[in-house]
Amino acid sequence: MTIDPITQPDGHLARLDRFLRQAAAIMHAFERDPAQQQDGDGRPTDGEAFGWAAHRRDRTLWEAFRPVREHADAMLATAAAQLNQLPGASRGAWESRITALSPAAESLTTEHDRAIDRLRNRLVKGDSGVAAVDCVLTEFYDEAWPALGTWAAGASAVTELDAAVSPRAAAERKRSSLRPAARGSSSGAVETALAPGPTPARRQGHR
Repeated sequence: MTIDPITQPDGHLARLDRFLRQAAAIMHAFERDPAQQQDGDGRPTDGEAFGWAAHRRDRTLWEAFRPVREHADAMLATAAAQLNQLPGASRGAWESRITALSPAAESLTTEHDRAIDRLRNRLVKGDSGVAAVDCVLTEFYDEAWPALGTWAAGASAVTELDAAVSPRAAAERKRSSLRPAARGSSSGAVETALAPGPTPARRQGHR
């Protein structure tokens, strides 16, 4: 009896592919930013400019990741099941990267919930000014960076594994992506919690 391969839902993969494209562009822009210039000791020559560049990277990565976040756990569960369908010797190309995504997703959830609590606490105390909100958001983006960087660097393993497990489904998705999009189509639900705030508080960079 032939067992049908486990596959990722098309909608989940479409969101992940969009995030990966956006993340690649974001990281490329950050790496080419003049703020990357370093002195002889390997430190940014302009710490404030580097801090702003790092903030833009972190904020835009979070904005790109938000549509993926809702389905991250489901995608990782599917990927784990797909790995189990493969012989142990065939898993190496994807297993380590996929394994790293789970704690990164958990970290993002923890930091997001912590930021929401900080915002609520400030509201309770009557400290709801722009500067106070900016401070919470800047801290959140800064703390979310390691996990966002992990997803930007390693999440392609999810799509690669899905294509390897089910080449036919991957080929059909590729054909579908070449068809003209229907007018009025939606990119899906967008998370509203912790939406991007106004101009962040200035910070010195050290990353």
